[in-house]
Amino acid sequence: MAATRNAAFAAAEIALVAIKQNRKNTWSELMASGIDTRLSPAELDLVNQNLHVVEQLQVTTGAQITVTWCQECDKIAFLAAGAPPAKCTLTLRCPGSPVKAGAQVRR
Repeated sequence: MAATRNAAFAAAEIALVAIKQNRKNTWSELMASGIDTRLSPAELDLVNQNLHVVEQLQVTTGAQITVTWCQECDKIAFLAAGAPPAKCTLTLRCPGSPVKAGAQVRR
């Protein structure tokens, strides 16, 4: 089992919160708007290190794209709208259940 959250998954969660709070559809759209995201330097650094994942996220209704993460095998996958799979399909015989990145309330 992975000891800590996957960095790309954590970056996706941070980015999704910022995108949704600022009523944008993508990270690129948020950055182009010039809105202050109110992310800490550490959060912004994590997002920037994982732009290959963050730039794929979308919150547009009907075209939502988010990320799932299996805590057992530490793999991530993109997910269209809907619930994550009940069982991990990212690693052969992995007993884990992926969780979906979502917009948790920020402090």
